[in-house]
Amino acid sequence: MQQANSLVSRDEEAPYIPPTKPYELSNLVVDLVLFSRYMLKVNGRLVFFLPTVTDEYEEVDIHTMLCPGMEVISNSLQDFGSWGRRVRLHISIKSRPRSYTLSSW
Repeated sequence: MQQANSLVSRDEEAPYIPPTKPYELSNLVVDLVLFSRYMLKVNGRLVFFLPTVTDEYEEVDIHTMLCPGMEVISNSLQDFGSWGRRVRLHISIKSRPRSYTLSSW
């Protein structure tokens, strides 16, 4: 059975796999921090895991993911040998900006 609204016909038994685009993890984190900066109230918290390659990690990497009004409170490592995941805690320290654009920081 085929639906009238379907733009592309496909086998109904095959699972639907949505299209994807490459999205660098560093860009994802920057977007997450920026979005949180806009959405969080003062003293609101953002917590997330960040996978890292242990040998390539540098403390400078943290500061490239910040924007004005957000501060890193904690950055701890769960070590799995050659890689690890960092638990990051950011806190909003200023009131929300009026608009959510990259030019606002």
